[in-house]
Parts: sequence; structure tokens; C-alpha cells
Amino acid sequence: MAVYKRNGKKFNKAIKLAVTIATLGMFIACGGDSSSSAPEQTSESIESTDTDLVVKAFDDLPVCSNKREGSTAYVKDEKVAYVCEDGDWTPDSDENVDKKSSSSGKASSSSSKKTQSSSSSDKAKSSSSGKASSSSNFRYEQNSSAYFQPKVVAIKNKSISGLSQKGPFVTGSTVKLYELDGKTFAQTGKSFSGKISSDDGKFSVSSVSLASQYALLEATGYFRNEVTGKKSKGTISLNALTDLSDRKNVNVNLLTHLEYERVLHLIESGINFTAAKKQAEAEILNAFGINGEFANSEDLDIFGKGDGNAALLAFSVLMLGGTADEYGDYKELSEAELTERLTKFATDIVKDGSWDDENTKATIADRAATYSRYEAYDYYSGHDYNGFSKIRQSIEKWNLGTVPDFEKCVRNFWTTVYSLGKCDSKNEGEVVATKNKLSNTYDTELSNTYGTKVRFICKEGTWKHASDLEKDTYSGRRVKTAKLKLET
Repeated sequence: MAVYKRNGKKFNKAIKLAVTIATLGMFIACGGDSSSSAPEQTSESIESTDTDLVVKAFDDLPVCSNKREGSTAYVKDEKVAYVCEDGDWTPDSDENVDKKSSSSGKASSSSSKKTQSSSSSDKAKSSSSGKASSSSNFRYEQNSSAYFQPKVVAIKNKSISGLSQKGPFVTGSTVKLYELDGKTFAQTGKSFSGKISSDDGKFSVSSVSLASQYALLEATGYFRNEVTGKKSKGTISLNALTDLSDRKNVNVNLLTHLEYERVLHLIESGINFTAAKKQAEAEILNAFGINGEFANSEDLDIFGKGDGNAALLAFSVLMLGGTADEYGDYKELSEAELTERLTKFATDIVKDGSWDDENTKATIADRAATYSRYEAYDYYSGHDYNGFSKIRQSIEKWNLGTVPDFEKCVRNFWTTVYSLGKCDSKNEGEVVATKNKLSNTYDTELSNTYGTKVRFICKEGTWKHASDLEKDTYSGRRVKTAKLKLET
């Protein structure tokens, strides 16, 4: 991590904590259409944006260990910034803050070296709190226990099994398990091999013995495409970081893959493995407008019940969405294109947990909107045209288990990216246009014979594509209302 000199003191600037004190205005799981605005920063939060950690009271500071040397912290009760030096939290005399007289000089060693058993419920802001996601200004909070590093535990003669899913990897695909150093999380060079034994993606790696409980799994092979229902034409590789101290089952999926680099980055900042995993998982799901208490990423299954599994399936469907050709027909990404998109996403979020690629968001949203448009029936051609029902039918034909309610997560994503706002009884029947200028639906003519602009109508709590009649009716209603207002 980059270290800078400041008046002879070392400051760890690899991660800056944005500490906006805000309400999390996010969607619960894959809930109904909604919108949120960015909360205002308080003066206190602005004062402390250059620190690595924010706590309420001095006693809430974590231990000033060698690994945390040079890190900075801001204590809100005192309005004082501290730096970790030689085992003590020392006031930073260079910070332009209102310091209380009681906090001048050096903090006592006994206070700074408090253990993690503190019962304080005050929370420190995480290092991911930088930028707004597509749905809200997401701020993930960690409590002080997130900085407690557990003991390294050896793993002896353990069998590890699980599911490998993009869609499910097919029979013959390979899985490798790599041993990781318990302190640095670097690969040691020791590995174990396994194979996927069935087309539901199940695998097993036997006789695993490791020097630490931490391991990296990598699944490589062909997979079943959730959108087309067919087997992929090329192969992909997905990763999963895991703690094997109390588990024998590890699922490998898109969420475990995309959190990999972010987790390592958070661990390097001083957060422990468990906290880093939960934070990275929340950040990635939030980037798609999904918020809730879910199982660990290694426990999620696209054929399982519940919101977490529905979110994973929706995530897998969304990531495949490609662009439209000159005829307005959409094509899903090739395996090479998918790998490129996943790599760019992981690189984008690694430092601050924020997905800032607005162009890709709009591209994925445009594809997702077409799923919603034809979710039941194509009223132009008289048959289903690659809508939600077709995707669901394709997955159900595999006979691999329950297909969770992924549709609401997909719908929630594109309506959020389009900034359509809430759809409820208050605006039932309202017709609106997308506010996202990067979308191909933004005030442009459709590339078909109907030549009408794309509009969306609020129906029974859900945004849907408006028909020409609905657009004309709503337009006429607005004109009539305007005339009545003028007359009165």
C-alpha cells in the first residue's frame, strides 16, 4: 500500500474512508420500484474524509498494531484526528479540526491498546464508503470487531464439495483448490484438484490438508446459459475465497468471483476475512440495487429459495446482457465478452467498493428492460420474445431445482438505472420517459415500423412499457388537465 510522509509521520493512504453519516436509502432485497437521493454531508463528515477510520469515542479505536502503523482515525466525540504510531494512537497536530484541550498530547498506551472485547455498539465507517452506486449513496458500516484478526488454523484431511454456477458448469469441468498463507493470503504453491461430476455443477475435492484455513477455489469449464438455455460455446473461470475452518461446502459463483479482489484489498487495509467478505458482498449486490441480509456468497445457489438466491440468479442473468444490433435485436455476451465485463467490474470496485461504469450500467439496463417488456407475451408478434417467461422456462427445463423469483431483481435494476422513481397508488397510470441519457431508450425513435418513443407506465405497483394507446391516452389526459387549470 502507498505510504506518504507528512511532517515526519507515516500516513497509510491506500484507503480513504468517506464518512458521510447517512440513512441507507436502498431497496430491501429486490423490492418494488423506488428511488433515492444522495444524502447531504455534515460538516463533521467533511472534516474526517481524509482518515482511514471513524469512531465515536477514543475507547472505540482498535488496537494500534504493527499492521495498522501509519493509519489515521477520527474520533467524533473529540473532533480529533489520531495517527497510529509505535503502538499508540497519537493526535495528529496537522489536522485542521477543533481539538479539545483534553485531547492534546499523546494518548495513553493503556487506552490505545484496548482489546476487541469492548461492548461499544458504535460503528466505524468502512473503507468502501466512497461513491454512490446506481441505486443510492451506499455506506457500509463495520464495528470494531471487524479489525480483530483470528488465529491461523490448519486444515487436515478434509473433503470439500459444492456447486459451480454461472449457470451450472457442465460435467468434465475442473476445480482447483489453492492453499493461501494465513497472514498474507498469497498462494503458497500447494493445490488440490477435483472435477465437476454432473451437469448441475457439483464438484468434490478430497483429502485437503492446508497450513491455514483460507483457500481459493477456481472452477473452469463450459456452463449452461440461463438466458438461452443452451450450453456455452466457450469456457470461463470463476473464483471463490473461503474460510474452511468450519465448513465443508463451498459454492463458486459470480458473487464469489467478483468479490475476490475487493476482499483481498479490504484485508490488506486491516479488516479481517469475515468482515471483508460481508462488506464486499453487500457492495456488489448494492451496485445492482439489492440490499438485505443474505447467506454468505459461498452458500448461495441459483436453484435455492429465498431473496439471496433470487438475487444471485438475477445477477447472473443481468451480466450476460449485450447490446442491440442495427435491427434492434439483442444478443447475449460471448464467453470472452463476459470474462472481460467481469474483469472490468472487479477492477472498478476493488479500491472503493463502487461501480462507476455508467455506460455498462445503461447497456445492461437496456437489455433487462426488454426482458420486462416481453415478460409474458409479445403483443406485436403474438408469441413470447425472449422475455422473463422464456428465461424461466429455459432454466426449468434443466430440472435442477427451484427457480427463485429473479424477475423482480432484474426489473428493479433497470427501473433504478432509468431513474423512473416510485410506482405506487399515488402515480398509478402515470407515463414517464427514462432520465438516463446513456440509455438507447432516451428520447429516441424505436428502430421498427411503429416509430414511437419509448415510455413507461406505472401499473399495479410496477413500471411497464407503455403501449401507443397508453401513451396517447396519458398525453390527452395531461392536455385536458392543463386546459381545466387554465379555465379555473
